[in-house]
Order: sequence, then structure tokens, then C-alpha cells
Amino acid sequence: MSHISPEKLSDYITNLLNQKEQQAIELHIHSCDVCLSEYLDVIENQTLDVSLSESFTDVTMDKMNHHKQRKEKIQRSSKLPINKTLTHYVIAAGLTLLLMLTGVFQGFLDMTNSTKIEEHQSFTTQFMNNKNDILDYMEGDEKQ
Repeated sequence: MSHISPEKLSDYITNLLNQKEQQAIELHIHSCDVCLSEYLDVIENQTLDVSLSESFTDVTMDKMNHHKQRKEKIQRSSKLPINKTLTHYVIAAGLTLLLMLTGVFQGFLDMTNSTKIEEHQSFTTQFMNNKNDILDYMEGDEKQ
């Protein structure tokens, strides 16, 4: 079995190979401990050429300040829902008192009392009556 050269592994790490070669190296690394070890060594020893632009610090600080301003704005506006909720409760309580004092609720009660509401037997009462009828019927069969 042939092993992969460090140069090929370096190209693999920096994505300089085509997709077919990338896949072949990836499969080989998964199955070969020697190449996996070499791959890890190449990663450890490889230096990346990363340079920051001169405006990086300024752009980052601007973003942080913008984020801080948004956070402060959200904190100030978070007090509004509490005031809004309290206002709704006060309005609801006021309307309830107004309707109670004007007798609107009493009018609803009088209207329901004046209409004839049919009284129904409870389920338990109906069940007991049916049970008694069945027992009476069964006792009649036994006497005959």
C-alpha cells in the first residue's frame, strides 16, 4: 500500500486538489494509520498565512458599539410591555366597576332567572331509577 506524500496532504488541507482526489485521500486517511499520523503532523506544522486588514479593528469596534446601542435600546423598550399590561388591567377593572354600578350584570342575571330553565335529573339519579326498574323486573321473573 502506498502512502500519501506530505506535499499531497498539504494540498489536501488547503483544498488545492480536485474533488475526486480529495475524496480518495480522505478515504485513505480513514483506513491508514500511518497517513493519518502524517496528516496530523502536517496540520500541526503548517502555518497559515493569515493577515488582518488595517481596518479590521475599526470595523470590529464599530460593530461592537452598534451591538451595544441596540442592546441598550432593547433594555429601554423592555419597560414598555409592563406599563402596557398594567394599563390594560386598569382599563378592564374600570370597565368592570362601571358595568357593575350601572346594573348591566344584574340585568343579565335577571334575564336568566326569568327564563324557565328546565331541570334535568342528574345522571346518578337516572342510573339509580333504571337499576331499580331492572331489579324489580328481575324479582318479578323469579316469583313467577
